Amino acid sequence: MACWLSDDPRPSVNVLTLLVAWLLWLSPNAPTQSFTQPGTDENFRLFFDAFNQDAEFQLTRIAFPVLRKTEPGRNETWIQRSDWPYLNLFAEPRQAGRTLQVQRLGRRTYRVTQTKASGSRVHYDFRKEDGKWWLQQIIEVSLLAEK
Repeated sequence: MACWLSDDPRPSVNVLTLLVAWLLWLSPNAPTQSFTQPGTDENFRLFFDAFNQDAEFQLTRIAFPVLRKTEPGRNETWIQRSDWPYLNLFAEPRQAGRTLQVQRLGRRTYRVTQTKASGSRVHYDFRKEDGKWWLQQIIEVSLLAEK
């Protein structure tokens, strides 16, 4: 009759499995959900979560070749897609002496700054184009050069 009164646990397990799957599907932590819909204007926070958690997604959101500047005006290099190392800024601040700061520079521009224990900062500049966020450039500066 009713599977809830039965001594057989299998029907209850199936219902529980479906419930858990449904809850995971509705989870707000699914960062790629908003990126798969054409015409969606991306929220920076959702984008940045996905950018740091998914290496394949990260490669699709970097404006290659990406400009990397060190000590403004001194060295400028271009990083090609084939030379890009996977970047997880969420993991790196957990290392001793590192902090991460997100700053909105304009309606379509964010700067994520990582301060390292060595006394240097790395700025990652992101810009929104056609409703999608892109890493545009990386600027590495020692704290002494910023003063």
